[in-house]
Amino acid sequence: RDLRAARERIVEADAGVAEAWAALLPQVSAQGKYTRNYKEVDFDANQLLAPTFDIANQIANTTDNMAEKAAINQAVARNQAALQGTPLVVIQKLNELDGVVSASVPLVAPPSYYGLSAARHSRDATGANYQVTEATVLLSVAQAYFAAAGTDELVRARQDAVKVATETFDVAKARVAAELANQVESTRAETALVRAQQDLTESENSRGAAYRALATLIGTHEPIAVERSEEHTSELQSH
Repeated sequence: RDLRAARERIVEADAGVAEAWAALLPQVSAQGKYTRNYKEVDFDANQLLAPTFDIANQIANTTDNMAEKAAINQAVARNQAALQGTPLVVIQKLNELDGVVSASVPLVAPPSYYGLSAARHSRDATGANYQVTEATVLLSVAQAYFAAAGTDELVRARQDAVKVATETFDVAKARVAAELANQVESTRAETALVRAQQDLTESENSRGAAYRALATLIGTHEPIAVERSEEHTSELQSH
């Protein structure tokens, strides 16, 4: 779990470097909007000026001044010709789509460069911490391994001691039965046997604790057994 946590811290440091880079890169943002209005409003110049032309035509039809009539008709014809082909102007659409795109490019940003440098150093420090954590875990596993191997040897020695104490006790009882020794010798042998059995129980408890510690470090719930290599055994025998 320590190694997994250290690896996640490296991922976090990499994200910090990417975030520091983001301050130095161009940033583009886009926004869209849809609006549904209650009605569409149009502006038609021909329709708006039609009443004015009608009034001018009525004045021209009712006047007796031929010059005035010709001037009015000429003005109406000129304005109508100017308005021909005038597009319909929509003031408010029924359905509106709006969009905005903006971009920002950093030109001079000294603090961002220092922030990027700090993020990189932080990532390097996190990687070094991971290596230290890994070395610490491996050292702990090695220590737990040799501790478990040592407790195995101790249990075997205690078992041999119990066998010797049992045989000694049997011999003492036989000597007492043959009246070759008094009861004190048998009691002393029995006491030694009980002490050897107690030492065996304590060594078995120590072995269980050592194996639990080793299983916790390597992250397993399965029963495990430590076996020494032949090279290590030959070295111990030579010493």
